[in-house]
Amino acid sequence: TNIDAEATARKDADTKLQSNIDNEAAARIAGDNVLNSRINQVESDANKGIAKASALAALHPLDYDPDNKFDIAAAGGFYKGENAFALGAFYRPNRNVMLSMGTTLTSGDNAYNVGVTFKIGKSGKHTEAGLTTADLYAMIGAMQDKMNQQQKKIEELEAKQAK
Repeated sequence: TNIDAEATARKDADTKLQSNIDNEAAARIAGDNVLNSRINQVESDANKGIAKASALAALHPLDYDPDNKFDIAAAGGFYKGENAFALGAFYRPNRNVMLSMGTTLTSGDNAYNVGVTFKIGKSGKHTEAGLTTADLYAMIGAMQDKMNQQQKKIEELEAKQAK
């Protein structure tokens, strides 16, 4: 009977040990699953953040125009299956200062930016003259017209000389 009691005690101890091992294994598996889930969430959040940053980085104003000082820009950013869209506004009160702001347009956890930009240093001749992009295009158009007139005059002179 001592042998039977010893065998029963060992069997009970083995059963209890196996139960403890099974419980510990289940707890570790559950912990691993929680950790894997959290890692996946961090990766997803990082990918979304990169897409948002890319969208905000793609916002750009147009050149300064004293008659149109306010610009609006839209952009998209994409990274590893995530995407984000951004909207930005730029205001230039003068040639040397620009105020900017932007936001992503996503479903939750939007990113925002604000900024101010100053030109520093000595201005170039065109800046000092106050020429805008529209002024430069007008000058180019006038030069093109003058070149066309000159070409016509050259052709007339060549025709006279050929006679």
